[in-house]
Amino acid sequence: MSVSPEPERAREFRAGDSVVPFEGWRGADGGQRTPGNAAPWHGDDHKEAPSQQGTARKTSSEVAVVRHRDGAQHQSSRNASKHRVRSDNAPEAYAALLRPALRGDAEFASVLGGLHDLAQDLADRRGEMAAAQTRSIERHLLEHKSRVLQSEAATWSLVWHLLGKPLQEMLSAGLLPPTSQQEACEYALQDARAQACMRVVQWLEDLAGQQVDRDEKRHGGYAGLLRHSQGVWVRTAQALKSSQRPPSNLVSHVDPDAPTRENLRLHPQDSEDEELLMRGVWTLLKAGRLSDARQLCRDVGQAWRAASLGGTGDAGPVPSVEGFRGLTGTKRAREEQAAEIEAGRGRQRRLWKWTCFLASEKVGGEGGESKYEAAVYGALSANTSKMLPVCDTWEAACWALFRGWLDSQVDSALADAHAAEGLTGPSPSPDELSGSQEKRSAIAEAYKNSSAAGGWPAPVLAQQPQSFPEVFERLQTSPQLPDSVQRAGKDQQRMIQTLIILHRWGELVDCLKHWVVTPTAETGRPRSQPEFIRFAAHLVLALRKVLPPDEDLFQEDLQRTCNVIINMYAVQLVAEQQEHLVALYAAQLVAFARVDLYANLLDMKQGAGLEVKQRIFEGALQELDFSGEGSVCQILDRVLVESRADQDPPEGVPAAEHLSLEAFRRTRAMDWLFLPVPVQWAECRPELTAKALLHGNIILRELALASAQDWSPAAPGTARAAAGLLEHLSDAALSPTEELAAVRMVDADTLEAALLEKREWERYFRCDGLLRRWALLDEANRRIGAGQLTPEEAHEARQLAEQAIQGVQEILDGWLSEAELDAPSPVGVTSEEVEMTAALVGKDGKLEPAGRAECSAVHDAIMALVEEGAAEGNDIQVNVNPLPGNTGLLKLRASRDVSEHGDADGAVLVRLLAAAVSGGLPPPAHQLLLRPSRIDARFLFGGDVGPVEAPPLLRSLCRHCCIPSLALRAMHARIYLAGFEGFRIDEAATDVVQVIATRGAAELFAQEQLQEILHLEREATLRSMDRKERFSQRE
Repeated sequence: MSVSPEPERAREFRAGDSVVPFEGWRGADGGQRTPGNAAPWHGDDHKEAPSQQGTARKTSSEVAVVRHRDGAQHQSSRNASKHRVRSDNAPEAYAALLRPALRGDAEFASVLGGLHDLAQDLADRRGEMAAAQTRSIERHLLEHKSRVLQSEAATWSLVWHLLGKPLQEMLSAGLLPPTSQQEACEYALQDARAQACMRVVQWLEDLAGQQVDRDEKRHGGYAGLLRHSQGVWVRTAQALKSSQRPPSNLVSHVDPDAPTRENLRLHPQDSEDEELLMRGVWTLLKAGRLSDARQLCRDVGQAWRAASLGGTGDAGPVPSVEGFRGLTGTKRAREEQAAEIEAGRGRQRRLWKWTCFLASEKVGGEGGESKYEAAVYGALSANTSKMLPVCDTWEAACWALFRGWLDSQVDSALADAHAAEGLTGPSPSPDELSGSQEKRSAIAEAYKNSSAAGGWPAPVLAQQPQSFPEVFERLQTSPQLPDSVQRAGKDQQRMIQTLIILHRWGELVDCLKHWVVTPTAETGRPRSQPEFIRFAAHLVLALRKVLPPDEDLFQEDLQRTCNVIINMYAVQLVAEQQEHLVALYAAQLVAFARVDLYANLLDMKQGAGLEVKQRIFEGALQELDFSGEGSVCQILDRVLVESRADQDPPEGVPAAEHLSLEAFRRTRAMDWLFLPVPVQWAECRPELTAKALLHGNIILRELALASAQDWSPAAPGTARAAAGLLEHLSDAALSPTEELAAVRMVDADTLEAALLEKREWERYFRCDGLLRRWALLDEANRRIGAGQLTPEEAHEARQLAEQAIQGVQEILDGWLSEAELDAPSPVGVTSEEVEMTAALVGKDGKLEPAGRAECSAVHDAIMALVEEGAAEGNDIQVNVNPLPGNTGLLKLRASRDVSEHGDADGAVLVRLLAAAVSGGLPPPAHQLLLRPSRIDARFLFGGDVGPVEAPPLLRSLCRHCCIPSLALRAMHARIYLAGFEGFRIDEAATDVVQVIATRGAAELFAQEQLQEILHLEREATLRSMDRKERFSQRE
């Protein structure tokens, strides 16, 4: 091979020369890249080739020719060590990395490199696990996951290079006059297309560099085992010196130009070594390590080749800005400046690159001989046609096309600029070239004939694409590329990388949606694995943060799709039991989507353990605002509202049991309000307590109405759920004065009323509990028999009955009717409305189906009450319909127009609904009563004023339903006490009728209820008289 650049000047640094480290991306080994192509200078290229004497192969002297990048001990700005994956909790590691950027505490661009490091670390771990795996199936699965994660890491590297890597600036004190290297850097900075090409090339070189490092770590070298001085063609020299006649196709000399000059071959073993060497050089060029490639040539004894590769120094034809800055002010920079002034700016550069082009065209014969040598010199001269045949991966082919295009752009721009300044001289004359006269004339003529405008070889320009899409089109259609490379372009990650480079954000989001969201027809599940769903969510988050707002990614429809992808990952986190991380991603959604996502999570985890709930709750406090749109308070409000919605009973669960389970579900939804609040969010505790009080009273009203007519001794699920809720409320409001003073979201009067109502419910359910305990004990005593009871057992039952009756007497004395509770009705009310969801219960206590016939019967019965005089018929509207679904419930809506009467106290509606709940409906529903599961009351206004909740109506309904129920049950306890010696029928402590008559409670009772109470009182009197008569007879 013959390469004849001008003699290369010394390219070594003195001890005092320094190198500025690459301030940015680093490789997988943790090293920092040095200027240009990430390698140090390694001495003088003019070192004489070692003697060929005594260079026979010696096994003991075989060494792996390996060069580390200089500055490998430098700390990277990304500091991958802190992104190492602890155990296998990848979601936790990603969240920890992204949290500062997502919160706005750090620039998102600063963590893009960390995302690459983390994905690469996961890939390495999977690779290590695969290597240790003995079962083939598991090993192949882990290897596949490792490759997938490595592709993901490559995409993160691309995003960092294109969108995160800061644009370096040239030093203000540049060389004057500037060198071609400096001009090339300035052009790449100023021209948008060239800069984009340069970033893509740097990305691909970085990927190749990481692969070089991995191969070095695993196999001990990236170029195979080569001995020192193995590149001096020892076997060819030995064959020429041997007594036997050498083959006719063997070169007759061993100087570097002999093979091309004589058009003959080296010894087969030397040819193999030469191909191995050039493959190593090609590998290092793809990694952007020209300096290492040149040192490799020196190490094997080919200093002349190292010189031929360094026509523009170790920085390469298109140096990075970092590389140029590292050279500024050094002796090497001054030497290059002097050479430029002496030869004419850019002329030596063009001559060297043209020579590399001729060399790439000259070397390489049929059968693929010297194809890597041709590719190496093709890479230095943008001769893409010589690079593509050796590209066995998609990344290598992509690098070849982009590198050639970038080189041609830079050289054409420099040539045009120099021509405009009048700096470009004529083609070199034969006298300016070395060699024979014939050779010099041929070179000058070839230069003149094959040069395009500016002196750049026309065949090179003709090979270059004209746009980014054309690059990827060639990757799919070029006949020089193998089918495997073209198939690789259809890989998921490479399609994503293509769309990122092309800035086709709409297509990218559509592809992610297709892979992540759209289910397959066969399985009904998303097409992608969990790892890809995680990557897709992080990718759309990254693009949102780093792209300028004028990009089409920010169109409304694409933003909605991005939200769906993030939501999918949040759902996956729940499935992976990483619920505490959901808040971090929920915070990135729009307010309504955030509330939907987190409310569903809280609802799903109602039955989880305390530790899980605490982690989820603290995650929300940590990542979300406490109040406002999409806040913790709004999420809790949604959970509380949805917890009151009636759900269809599971298949096989009896309706009665389902209603009890529903009661517990509604109270468990409030557990989120009672969780301990960390000290850093202590100011949130009063607000949560206030919310618990307000909602707790709503639930207690519903539970009381549902259990009022259930007199079974064993407490029903509704009563037990209410007891548990009251216990939580009492624990949460230990210091009400301090709590009230700290609340800002609810006014003080409303909170004071809520506290009072909570205390009233404590009184009610305490009394209810006493009555049920007495009934349960009395039932047990009846089974034993009065004669078998001990005095202690009889006394306990009597004491419980007395306590229960006294509790009922207290309830009858103005329970739930304090002035502080029922504020005056608002002004301007036009109508009042009560909406109830209820189950139908027969007089025997069994649930009845709520079909259309039953609903019609209830409606007719209520309207019959209206016609009997409960209210004017044209003021009342009643609708009763089955609840949709398989709930077995009905929905009743009653409203009354009060615009003409002005009495918005709800008394009329309350009497009607109390009759329905207490079993006082006339035929055709006289055998039915309603057991409410949800009930709401509202005041309605005219105009644009929205409805207002009406708690006074519900409290009045509770008085009309609960007090009569307690009184009737207390009368049974009074009958029980009448059988004991010493009981006096006129004793005030157990007289329920007297309290009803004197405390104004009679208006709460229906006529039938009052008649039943009088009947029970008569029964108690008769029993007391019978007891006295039996006692007197015994005397």
